[in-house]
Amino acid sequence: MKPLFLASLILAFVARSLASAPAVQEPSIDNLLKKLPPPEKVMQNPVDQAFQLEDPILLEPLARKIRDALRHRDLSNATRAAEKLTQLHPGNPAAHCLLAITQWLWSDYKLAEKELQEAIRLDNRFAFAYVLLSSVQGAQEHWTAAHASAQRAATLQPGNGVAFFLVSFCQEKLGHKAEALTAARKGAELAPAYDSVWLQLAVAEKAEGHTSECLHALNRAVEISPDNNYLLEFIGFSYINLNRLSDAIPPLERAAYFWSRDYLLQAQLGFCLEETGQLQAGMEHLHKAILIAPGYAPAWEHMGLAFVKLGRHRDAIDAFQRVTRLRPQYKLAWQHLAEEYRREGRNAEAQQADARAKSLKTTQVAITAKSK
Repeated sequence: MKPLFLASLILAFVARSLASAPAVQEPSIDNLLKKLPPPEKVMQNPVDQAFQLEDPILLEPLARKIRDALRHRDLSNATRAAEKLTQLHPGNPAAHCLLAITQWLWSDYKLAEKELQEAIRLDNRFAFAYVLLSSVQGAQEHWTAAHASAQRAATLQPGNGVAFFLVSFCQEKLGHKAEALTAARKGAELAPAYDSVWLQLAVAEKAEGHTSECLHALNRAVEISPDNNYLLEFIGFSYINLNRLSDAIPPLERAAYFWSRDYLLQAQLGFCLEETGQLQAGMEHLHKAILIAPGYAPAWEHMGLAFVKLGRHRDAIDAFQRVTRLRPQYKLAWQHLAEEYRREGRNAEAQQADARAKSLKTTQVAITAKSK
């Protein structure tokens, strides 16, 4: 069975921060996890999973009409056809599941839950109905009930990776980290071809502080969905947080190809390239970030550092001056500026910049990202 995702699922959970690195901008891991794609961005229409069931009713023209209507996002005709199918086959649990799917997609969770309970009454060993029920209950944030339904599906079908995916997600929402991780690992083992089981495993590993395992799971998800910009950006930023800048470059380059107008992405990629000795390429991306967001001080700072490495000290001064205007309380920018003034023999200005730096309390980067 292909995976079924909670209609309201957002992979947004974190227990610990990754180690910090001196980057252009370090988005919090919390925010990065929240950027992972919601299920409606990645989920397949659940009716496609229903049609993999072995039930003669699914071969009927009316059932195929439901599938075709949903594939064309014609929810009204799909619902009418599903209602007619249940009227023709009131004792068939698959028919009730098809109707429940249409109601779920309408966000009519109460009616969907009612149809799924009827399917289970007709066949209390119908694992697919329990998977759907867990998803519908989760969409309503009824996590205890959703967990019970998912666990029942996993018990009935111990080889069903989606059931364990749902068990893990519900356990996480209930605050049971260890149990969530165990179920997530089982789900990834049973359904390794689906990116969402790896996303859930990444979240569960992260909750237990397993940074390397988290990144491994995310990379597996990217292998399955290589054009998923959210994942590519997340992995790149995570490598930056671990100070593994060379590893960050490939996913950030691919993400930047798709998201060319993302100033933070361009700035982060420029930073990584610059810090790993690829100055010209780094400056190109930093320049793109500046064109998109001229008020984004970190891009100016690292452009200035690149100018320093190239011996273009007057250009470096211009860049650092821009940083001090944008972030006048940023001590390190004043220190950079003082050093460049001295190199250019502008000693009085160097003394003024030094004095300003000494009046500030910290050398830590205190620049926060703008919302995207």
